[in-house]
Amino acid sequence: MQARIEKAKLEGLLKRADEVADKKASMAVLSMALLNFEPEEKTLYVITTDLEQGFRGRVPIEVEGEP
Repeated sequence: MQARIEKAKLEGLLKRADEVADKKASMAVLSMALLNFEPEEKTLYVITTDLEQGFRGRVPIEVEGEP
């Protein structure tokens, strides 16, 4: 299976997610993003949090082949 995503859309989504991620977190997991790929929905989700606010964005993808 191959997934394709537009670079500009992914960059925009990651920039918005980065605004929420805590850069000086005492817990390393708060400075990262969770990428959740859903081939059935043809969507990539990006999830970040700083424990006070959260962000969940999505971007459509093209899927080729069987999941």
